[in-house]
Amino acid sequence: METMSNTTPPINALASEQCSDTSCGACQGPLLPRYFAVNGQDICQRCWVKLERSTARPLAATLLAAALSTGLYYALYAALDGFRFQLIPIVAGVLVGTAVRRTCGLYQPTWLRLSAVVATYVATTLTYIPVLLSQAHVPDGFPVVFEALRLPFVMARHLLVELDKNVVTLVLLGAGLHEAYAFSSKAALKVDGPYDVGAREPHPDITPDSTAAAVADSH
Repeated sequence: METMSNTTPPINALASEQCSDTSCGACQGPLLPRYFAVNGQDICQRCWVKLERSTARPLAATLLAAALSTGLYYALYAALDGFRFQLIPIVAGVLVGTAVRRTCGLYQPTWLRLSAVVATYVATTLTYIPVLLSQAHVPDGFPVVFEALRLPFVMARHLLVELDKNVVTLVLLGAGLHEAYAFSSKAALKVDGPYDVGAREPHPDITPDSTAAAVADSH
């Protein structure tokens, strides 16, 4: 008696074959079993959770942008024989704020935006070191860094007594800190889903929050 062979592939194999031409837009892996649409791009569950909870990349980008701003100032200072680029606070604020905005995901706590403000402050005040070194009473080494960090507070205290040219420096610093906070605002992301593979209707019993919790519990 001839035995009929079962040539029907497993359900998972059918699903994988059906989605072989549909991969995650972030990691290029399969979208199984469910996926999200972020700004029109399909991403898998795990990449969506990373997008929602990522803070390491924004912090690294903040430090890099701050270092780039300070480095830009000193490059101009060296190339142009002591030229002081007065707008460096605004440049630093825009660079740092944009770096946070472009690297953060759906999860953006207030402290992340405040870190952009702090990084901008540090990057700007470190550009005061050449001026401080020109003063005889300021020693070299770490003390001059400390003096640079506290210099805006010293300037502000003097403004309470009389207005002087330091007001311009403080206004530019304030503008730079404002730009850092403003530019670090969360980018607009349109999130739809989750969707079952092969369907384009959101799963009725699953929300983005419940998916994030489920993936987190699996680790």
